[in-house]
Amino acid sequence: MGTAHLRLAALAVLVAGGTVANAQDSLQVAPPDSVRAERPLLAPSAPASGRPLTPVPALTPALDAADLLARPSSAALSTFAYEVGAPGHLAGFSLDALAPERAAVTLDGRPLDDLFTGAPRADLLPWEATDRIGLAGPEAGAPLTLATTLRPFRERVPITELRFHSGRLGIQNVAGTHAQTHRSPWGIGGERARLTGTFHVGSRRSDGPVSGATLRQTNVLARLALAAPGWAAEVTNLYADRRSGARRGVLDDGFAFDPFRASVLDASATRTTLRNELAATLRVPAVSRQPLAVWASWTRQVSRYSPASTDTISAAGNRFAVGLSQRLGRPTLRAWAALDDDPWGRLDPLGDGNERLQIHAALTDTLALGSVRLAGQVGGHVADGQIGPALALRAEAGAVSGAVAWTGVIPGRIEESGYFPPEAVAPGVPVGLAADGREQVIAAEIGGRVRVGAFSLALRPFGRLIVDAHRLLESENVETAAATDLVFGYGRAVEPVGMVGAQAALGWREAADSGLYLRSTATAQAWPLRDPTEVSDRMAEAAPAVFGTSRLGLRATRVGTGTASLDAGATVRAWTAYRGLRVHPATGLLALARTDADRLPARATLDLDAEVTFGTRARVSVAWVNLLSGLAYDGVRTLQGEPMPGRHLRFGVFWAFTE
Repeated sequence: MGTAHLRLAALAVLVAGGTVANAQDSLQVAPPDSVRAERPLLAPSAPASGRPLTPVPALTPALDAADLLARPSSAALSTFAYEVGAPGHLAGFSLDALAPERAAVTLDGRPLDDLFTGAPRADLLPWEATDRIGLAGPEAGAPLTLATTLRPFRERVPITELRFHSGRLGIQNVAGTHAQTHRSPWGIGGERARLTGTFHVGSRRSDGPVSGATLRQTNVLARLALAAPGWAAEVTNLYADRRSGARRGVLDDGFAFDPFRASVLDASATRTTLRNELAATLRVPAVSRQPLAVWASWTRQVSRYSPASTDTISAAGNRFAVGLSQRLGRPTLRAWAALDDDPWGRLDPLGDGNERLQIHAALTDTLALGSVRLAGQVGGHVADGQIGPALALRAEAGAVSGAVAWTGVIPGRIEESGYFPPEAVAPGVPVGLAADGREQVIAAEIGGRVRVGAFSLALRPFGRLIVDAHRLLESENVETAAATDLVFGYGRAVEPVGMVGAQAALGWREAADSGLYLRSTATAQAWPLRDPTEVSDRMAEAAPAVFGTSRLGLRATRVGTGTASLDAGATVRAWTAYRGLRVHPATGLLALARTDADRLPARATLDLDAEVTFGTRARVSVAWVNLLSGLAYDGVRTLQGEPMPGRHLRFGVFWAFTE
């Protein structure tokens, strides 16, 4: 289709109306376009595990996962986001007071973690092609899991989605997705089989107000999915190229928020991640004719750190993984295994131990006992010869719920072997090794909700006991140390560490189609059980003791000619003072700040935004972010040495159309 036709199609979507395409419909499996199926076509991929937590990212103005999870609509989870200086530059997030590196992210059931550090890499998701984020229990050796899937895009007609965001500070996010479904070529799968091809490319750019925080990222996704009567197959290739500033911080000398006078440490340093994953999935009837899903994947990752003082240091590694999912009557068995090769040398399982083999298995089931619904998981894992549990139980009865879990944490390879081997160590780059002993986490929560008229209130107390807690620490003052000094290392709590918290969510007319509405969430947390070392003291100061988000909005339907609807509002985020974390430049990991570091001051931010939806096919959004910066205070920081962007305007467009 030519450029002129593309412009006319986009204009028709934004203005004219008509029944072109429903953006939500691209998430559904369409029936065959000719003969009614005698046997249903089997979808190439199974639904994501876990409870739905967020809307579809492409249908929101969110720039990244932390931005989406921190919104009041994601009230099922307490989230505090850590931001680097550029918009959309995700540094990490704390889920229910969990350390950022201790959460897991999966994509279509496969782990999306850094091959070298073990940290979750939600920043590498193909954002506009990702479906709703779900909340799952212990998976991949982590107490909490954000389960994501790629959107299916199975339509009877070709569909194209375009998403664009622009604004001050160099924000330029552009993404396009195209999918077509046709009869299977060469008769593969039979006459009724359908083959869906999907191609997605996304580009993200932004600059911070102070040098050294730029972000440049490209994602490319290609997928072929075959749905046939009784079986299905899928091949997916996902590529990510992420390049970001890796400065050591900005001095807090009174000019940290001044782009012309700020003192930036190693402003020209950069950190690069190149990652490609090739995966294939096959679903066939097996036990009791329930689909057996078998997948295999190969992941290649290259990480580079380029400081100003030394040469670029690189690490390259591979992961070879296989997995399966099978319904066994009512229970479901999920298992996967992965072999990570030696990033410093050739693949040699009988060599010096730098390779890692991990095996995971879990059996999940649901059961109804009267009005009580139970969901349980019995599982475990083996990694580096050590066994860890993955047990969970959740109960729901009407408006009341409760859950317990026991998880053995799999540490990142950096915790066991360091970031670089001795022969490749550069000054100031490596971190020390963690002490022996695998971390274990026991978590519990209860929750309840009530509704009175237009008001709703939910309360969720939660707690966590951590045994053998390992954390990356800032051991020396980065701002005064020389660039060649080793200022980061691992520390261990010698006794169990415990925290308790509570999250409250208040709503008023949340689901109203028109008029005012209110959504508020607040979290309070404390660490009453500490050990004699300073590790637990630092853990207690990693996030604010109290923080929350509130949105007062206005909805209107039949705006203009009656084909548009409006959602406008003001969002306030607030938190108390805390000591926080600092970015490790070489890896992007977040280290616990020193106990003598200045506390980050309490702040309240204000955002104004409006979104206009044209039918169900197009959305236009505008937001004025961080309005109080430069007025009520100089600026905002959620990380040590990392000023957040000040006031800036964002504009976004999403539209979907068929051909």
